[in-house]
Amino acid sequence: TKPLPSLMFSVQMLVNTEQGDTFSFNEIKKWLEEAGFKKVRKLEAPGPSPLILATKP
Repeated sequence: TKPLPSLMFSVQMLVNTEQGDTFSFNEIKKWLEEAGFKKVRKLEAPGPSPLILATKP
């Protein structure tokens, strides 16, 4: 299971948006790599969401 803040955000997205969903870093990393991005990484930032950075060669 996810940490409580992540679960609460997932429920909020599901209830308050038409097709809302949340995704894990590994899911997003896979999509970026499939699109040709390299050096996919996560940087912690203030607040509940990290920054996800990637390089397109």
